[in-house]
Amino acid sequence: SHMMMGLGAMTNAAETARIQGVDLYGEQAQRIVAGYELNAGYVNDYLDEVNRLGGSQPASTWRPANWVGGNFNLGGTAYKSGWEIAYHHYAQRLGITMPETQRLVTRLRTNATQAALHLSWETLTHATWA
Repeated sequence: SHMMMGLGAMTNAAETARIQGVDLYGEQAQRIVAGYELNAGYVNDYLDEVNRLGGSQPASTWRPANWVGGNFNLGGTAYKSGWEIAYHHYAQRLGITMPETQRLVTRLRTNATQAALHLSWETLTHATWA
C-alpha cells in the first residue's frame, strides 16, 4: 500500500501538470511504466494466491514471484487504488503495453470508490471502458 501511495502521488502530480500544459510523464516514462509493471505483478501474484486459497490469506512466509525483499506485507488496502491514471496515460493515451497493470486495473475496478487518501475515484475519472 505504501508503494502504491508513492506511485499514485507521483502520477497525480504528473496528471495535474499535464492538464496545465507541462509534461512530467515523459522524461521518466520508461522508469514509471517499469515501476507500475513490477509492482502490479506483485499484487497480481498476491491476488492469484488469495484466489487459489479460496479467499484466504496466504501464509506469512508466502512471497510473490521474483520478490527480493524479506516478508511480503500489503500494509493495508491502499494497494487497490492508484493504478488507473498511469494506466490511462501510458497504455490508453500513448499505446504503451502494460500487461500486468492492465490485468490489475481490470480486476480492481470494482474498488472505484474506495477512499484511499489521494487515490480515490480514479476509475470514474480516468477509465476507458471497453
